[in-house]
Amino acid sequence: MKKFSLIELLVVVAIIGILGSLLLPTLGKARKKSKQAVCLSNMKQIGSAEFMYQDDNDQYHLVRDNEVYTQYNGWQFLLAPYVNNDGTTAQEVQSSGVFACPSSQLNFNNEWQNGGIGYNTNMGSIQKSIQIAVNAVEVPVETILTADGDEAGGAVHLDNQIFQPGSPHGEPGARHNGGVNTLLADGHAQWYSKVQLMAGKNGNQDYYYMPTK
Repeated sequence: MKKFSLIELLVVVAIIGILGSLLLPTLGKARKKSKQAVCLSNMKQIGSAEFMYQDDNDQYHLVRDNEVYTQYNGWQFLLAPYVNNDGTTAQEVQSSGVFACPSSQLNFNNEWQNGGIGYNTNMGSIQKSIQIAVNAVEVPVETILTADGDEAGGAVHLDNQIFQPGSPHGEPGARHNGGVNTLLADGHAQWYSKVQLMAGKNGNQDYYYMPTK
């Protein structure tokens, strides 16, 4: 039986180390892509639940809050029955199922952080006395309902301030390959780059977050 010399063994170990260093970044990227796909699928399911909510509420869009949960997690409780989420507390609802982004680094035990996914307050808010009818949204294919929030640790919600540079609410997160997964008002889910969202469209920085353009 042939015996390997120390030099030969060191060469084999070095080759394995080189191969490992080449493969690990690829595996890391694949893992991130997988989480991005899961998050996008979650957004799509939230969209299906939103449509069912609309059918039960005279074709009005979901509001971000309700009489019991008046802060930013109220929308999750309104949709919970449509996605088989039977959580009874903010932490239970937001940290499970479609409401929790698998890539978010936020603390799900903080009821202000909404599992990393925020709702566009311009689409409806009891506190703002806003409720938007489905047919009142001018460009539903380009109007965001839900999206990845920032990772700053504050409240995760979307309005015409959160996606502006220097906003006290933070800028959009870029946890998915430099971009954000979103759910649009027509029901489709789409990835946008952070740069694209912050630039807006047609000269309007808030273009993607306002129901009327």
